[in-house]
Parts: sequence; structure tokens; C-alpha cells
Amino acid sequence: MSSPTNKPISTNGWENTLNHATTTASTSCDSKTAVLFKCYYLNKSALKELERIRSSIDPSKFDLFYSYDNTRNDLRAPSGVKVHTFTQNGIAARYTAGVKKIYLWKNTELSTIDFCLSHPEYSHYWVIDHDVRFTGDWNVFLNSFTNDDADLLATYVSRYGERKWHVDVEEDWWAWSDTNLELENREKTRAFFAVYRFSKRALEFLDEQYRSGVQGFCEMIIPTSLERGGFKIKDIGSNWYDRETFNYFGRRIAAGQEKNKLYHPILPLSRLLHRRYKGFIKRIFDPLKKSRLTKHLAYYRSRICGGG
Repeated sequence: MSSPTNKPISTNGWENTLNHATTTASTSCDSKTAVLFKCYYLNKSALKELERIRSSIDPSKFDLFYSYDNTRNDLRAPSGVKVHTFTQNGIAARYTAGVKKIYLWKNTELSTIDFCLSHPEYSHYWVIDHDVRFTGDWNVFLNSFTNDDADLLATYVSRYGERKWHVDVEEDWWAWSDTNLELENREKTRAFFAVYRFSKRALEFLDEQYRSGVQGFCEMIIPTSLERGGFKIKDIGSNWYDRETFNYFGRRIAAGQEKNKLYHPILPLSRLLHRRYKGFIKRIFDPLKKSRLTKHLAYYRSRICGGG
């Protein structure tokens, strides 16, 4: 693969972070773009958003796919949309060079690479996670980047130490050192991956890197590897999201009222309660399971079954 021209990162609206690059692309992206709505479990709220995307996007420009983690073999495919499935073992089998274990939560891009390898006809690949909502027209959002030649579009794009957003001390973020690459701090870049777009050549490059044994958490290793490889990476722009509406730690069951904003994460009430109280429930019931409750059940079972 030929090496791409080295271009600066653009923040497209974020101040005091990275060097700004022009937001007007030098070349147009004429080929169709794949849009992957990625799910790890299915719920009514996600299905509604999938239908919103399907009904709004221009089929002459975008092909929509329901991309599902079928590791548990529990796929229930929604009607009226193309389906892409992936599994933990299926993806892990491709990356064996020096990789002890593949975690799909840690490298969310691997399922997108999997799709790209089986669908190389697209020039770009959008990914929208199942817990993302948009309070505008998805077609307007996606079309606004049609002529953008960035190899990676993502959120919260910044270099080491340049912006705090979800950790108390930016330099202490665990993922900065979670890699087998020898990197100086000035080489490290981060991004957040809930809504993002790759170029085909960026995914092919990342595939080569991972097959050679490169490892790291997706939020650091993707933008860092692409920047070191000379690819153009860019923030989608603060007009589409902010720290209140779009983060990893939020707890919402519905999007807010602000128009044309991305919201994340939006969770079903059952999942929201599970996230909020799972620690409390675990502290209450785990000791019971391991002590009295288990002993009492064993005792009565032995009496009923005549086990002495």
C-alpha cells in the first residue's frame, strides 16, 4: 500500500487544541458510503433510531447495515435493512501475531475492519453505535461530510495533554500507555468512538498494523497509528456535540431537546438501572450466594434427596 500524504489534524471548531486544517476537502468522495448501525444487543429504542436513519438517508449515496455482535448466537435481524454479523472468535482468528486476547469493547474498530474486508466496494464507512441518538436529520448530518477527504472523522480528537474531558488528570489516562508501541508523549493522539467515519485505506492500514502485532485501546491506538502513518484525521466539530450531550459517563433514557445534536449514551431504563445499581446489588447478594444461602440450599437439597 502506498503511503498517504502527511496532513495535519483538524479539530473543525474546537479551540486551543490541535492545529486547524482547512475544512474544505481537496477531492470529493464520489463512491457510495456504508453506514453501520452497530449493536451488541437489541432494544426498542435502538430499533426506532435505526428506522429513523433508514427513512432519512439518501440510498443513492449511503447503504445502511445493521452490524451485530453475534458472539452469543442470538441475532434477531430487523426487517428492511441489510445485516452484517461478527463474533469474538471470528475476529480474533485474524489477529494472532503477538496478541494474547481480542476484546471487542477495547477495539471496537475490528468489527468495522471485518465489514470493510468483506465489502471493499465503499470509499468510506460510517459507524453509529446503538446508544447514539441525533436530534436532527441523519441525512443532513452525513451529507455534510460527503466532500470531506479526512481518513478519520471522530469526536474529542486531541493530542496528549491538550484537552481534559472525562478524566481528572489528562496525563494519567490509563490508555496512553496501553500499547506495545514505543511512543513519546508528543506522538500520542486520542479520539472518542461512538459516531465516526473511516476511509477504506485507513481501515486497510489498521488491519495491516494489527496483523503485525500492534496493540492498544482503540481511543488511543487508532488516531495515533493513523497520524503516524500520515493519514488525515479530524474532529467532526463542536457544532454537532458537546460534553453535556455526548460522553461516555452520561445516564439518559432519551435525547434532550437541543436540535441537531448528538447524544450518547442513551440506554433503556433496565440497562440504566443495571449500570447505576449493579455495584450495590453485587455487594448485597454476592456474600449471600457465597455463604449462608448456598449452605442452606445445600442442606435442604441433601435432606430432600436423602444425601446424608
